[in-house]
Amino acid sequence: MAASSPLPVTSLKKDDRVEIFFLKDCYGGNNGPAADGDPWCPTTGPTFALKFPKVMLTEGWLPALVLNDWDASKYNPLQRQTWPKVQIVEHQFWTSKKNSMIDMRLEPQEHHRLVKNIDPHHVRMYCGMPPALSLFIVRWGGHCSVDPTVEGDGGWGESGASVSDRYIANFLDQLHDTVGVGSAAQGGGYEIWSAFVQNTREVGVLGNYAPGVHCAMRGVHKAGFYYLWPVEWQDSSDPSFAGYVEGQALIELMKSFEGEGIYTRFPYNSHLYSVIAAKTWQAQLSVFPELHIPTTTKMSRVQILSDPRRAAQVAMDSLETLRKAKANWAGAGPAEKGDGQPITSGMVKLGWSWEGTSVWKFEGVDQLAYQLSHGLLQAGLFGEAVMIQEYVTFDFEMRFFCHWGYRFGLW
Repeated sequence: MAASSPLPVTSLKKDDRVEIFFLKDCYGGNNGPAADGDPWCPTTGPTFALKFPKVMLTEGWLPALVLNDWDASKYNPLQRQTWPKVQIVEHQFWTSKKNSMIDMRLEPQEHHRLVKNIDPHHVRMYCGMPPALSLFIVRWGGHCSVDPTVEGDGGWGESGASVSDRYIANFLDQLHDTVGVGSAAQGGGYEIWSAFVQNTREVGVLGNYAPGVHCAMRGVHKAGFYYLWPVEWQDSSDPSFAGYVEGQALIELMKSFEGEGIYTRFPYNSHLYSVIAAKTWQAQLSVFPELHIPTTTKMSRVQILSDPRRAAQVAMDSLETLRKAKANWAGAGPAEKGDGQPITSGMVKLGWSWEGTSVWKFEGVDQLAYQLSHGLLQAGLFGEAVMIQEYVTFDFEMRFFCHWGYRFGLW
């Protein structure tokens, strides 16, 4: 919120009951509750605070008491000592991504962590009104952070990769500026409950938290955001695999929270996301020429491992059958009709893969047989099938961003 915007309050008296808007990133560093930059956040109790994955309130309104008289005439946005001094009350359990739990009832020496000078734009008289929006955000909390991959071929641009801290921070900044924090008179605003997972096992455990998280979310509207990449690989300690979890575990997690009435708003509802991420739609829909999808077939793991050469020949025959069917389909255009020549080259692809990985080109049956075996015999892979797709030349890739079916941006 801009420092020049009107203040919600112009004066406060000692012991006034207020609410302050808690921002996790404002509570880190040497002036915050966690000097190592791993901020302490309030949570509902020992289950969310002690067990992994951690679940905590990272943004939202908290009740507090004013410790000193304050008047807006002395406010300087650049001098923290001129801001209202308050003590957060009622939230007794605090935790962080890496640390244990603090029970404020039993550890009075920790109470200093709850005393803060708060920007008056984030202070309002106590009203207890629920926020308009509650978000539940599932994000990576492992030892290695996700590389935002901003630059270079395949780079995500200034906002960073879609599961990186950079991307999430950009989204939250826009949310804060667009939705606002709400007011005592009109309510509104938002709150964010965050879960930090370190591996697939924690994704599975988190599904059990769905009823408790739903109860903790006070908003009139509730939505889930899942910033993880689903794959068909076992977990790895390799830093390049930060942010990756097993695909079916993530889908089951999303279904658990959707079952509690929490809509998935990123990336898609679970039933649609499982189709998109697995990429099975390419084999299912490529036969329809009006969709302009490269001809694609699917081959099971058992076929490939039993006889790679025979599997490759069957795949090539299948592609050719599909190509002819598309060319003879009513309404097929020049691209679908082609030059009448059989398919001799293409790509082997794995579903549930990201960042341009798990894609290999082949020329002819022998090379296809090698790529099929190579793709399936990678350590840690448990995928049950691969896709074989005809090769299509292209000059560049366009990304369309859609909301409720309407395109609103092109990058």
